[in-house]
Amino acid sequence: MCEYFSFLVDQNGQCYALLGQEREKIIEKGGNPDSHSEIASYYGIDEDKCWKFDLQLSFDEWKRLLQGEALTTIKVLKDCYDGGRALEEMTIPITQKVQQWLADNEKAIMEAGKLKFENERLKELVFGGDEWNKSFIVALNRARTLEEIVNKLELKEAQRGWGNYIYRDPEGNLIRVIMRDPSGLGNVTHLAVQRWTHRYARINKETDQVEVFEERRVNIIPSSIPIKE
Repeated sequence: MCEYFSFLVDQNGQCYALLGQEREKIIEKGGNPDSHSEIASYYGIDEDKCWKFDLQLSFDEWKRLLQGEALTTIKVLKDCYDGGRALEEMTIPITQKVQQWLADNEKAIMEAGKLKFENERLKELVFGGDEWNKSFIVALNRARTLEEIVNKLELKEAQRGWGNYIYRDPEGNLIRVIMRDPSGLGNVTHLAVQRWTHRYARINKETDQVEVFEERRVNIIPSSIPIKE
């Protein structure tokens, strides 16, 4: 599976990809919407008679797309070639049709990122940003079990100290987390998040000096119904 999504182009310049509702249906059935063979099967075409492309956008590149940067400035089409018909056979008019298709479907391509980068987006919402001491609500794109949320946030069970989970940010810094158990409420649709910096003091037994420490903490309350702001 590529880093973002795949598409096929036939000899007439017609583009084929699984986006929007078609993409969601394939994922729900356990399929791979970025498989060239799956795309070809869905549209009833021969993938080996098409040009195959893999658009490999990273999470950061996808965010640039959200911020308004044109897709064609982020990726060069020929760099996304992944086999099938020889790239040398693609004429300028067909190349232009493909580039126009990418521009016309930019919104749907951005939406594909919401599914592809779901874990990264959730972690960034809960643990990211420069302002740490704040409270907010996260609405999930669909109902999930508590176990799914724990896995998507990459939380590890705490062995000691405050909180029942810990999270390591990209720099390796520890964040302590309490995830409330929503037993009996059904699957989770919203997360009420409270973040703060906990400061505490400890006496150094060797120097007999008081040392002050800071620790980032997060309290997460899952809910199966919308929470009023």
